[in-house]
Amino acid sequence: MSYKLKFIEILESIANNSKFKVAKLKNKVKDIEEYIIKRKIKYLKSELGVDYYSVIGPFYQFLGRVALAWDYPISENKIISGEFRFVNFSGIFFKQFKLYHDEMPDEEIALLKSLKVFDDHPVCGDGRLTTFRIPPSSTEPEIWYYDNGKAYKMQISVEEYFKYTLETRGMLNWQYLFCEIDFSHYEHNFIRNNLQENLTMLPTMFPDTNFERYQQQFDKLISG
Repeated sequence: MSYKLKFIEILESIANNSKFKVAKLKNKVKDIEEYIIKRKIKYLKSELGVDYYSVIGPFYQFLGRVALAWDYPISENKIISGEFRFVNFSGIFFKQFKLYHDEMPDEEIALLKSLKVFDDHPVCGDGRLTTFRIPPSSTEPEIWYYDNGKAYKMQISVEEYFKYTLETRGMLNWQYLFCEIDFSHYEHNFIRNNLQENLTMLPTMFPDTNFERYQQQFDKLISG
């Protein structure tokens, strides 16, 4: 898949569709020479002691260059929204996001401090962020979804994250479909109901995309 062409296609299709209210659109994707990306990664490794190429190398061209926030009215009182913004290189590695509270257990604080934010929602401001980390003694990145003080590990790869962002157009809360989460718990009622409603509308909103994967994942989660 050419992610560059697909991102451009998705951004333009929503921008040109009068049914969508677009609050933010940034489309400055460009090709970047591989040696420049490797030089940046080498610098990171010298500063942080970790090789992050597997995380950001293949998707470097999108960092800080792609963003989208949209609303789609379903009725007078109901809208579906979506948003993604891939944080730029400096923001990921050198901006301090305080994701924890000082009263949290030390183990939880240590986890939250290790997370690097690479996708956020500055327009809707819902406090939800997508992050990654490479655990000690590992070379494989983990994706974690952060929601206002809580982090949930996602069972997908970095490449899958970009792919699913494209397919869902960043529909809010899609990440929960791939998190380690108990949908039977009352505190997740809103997320469960919101996803159930939105998933029924996605095929109507984007008829050129097959959303069966997401419905199956939702059914799997609610069945326990």
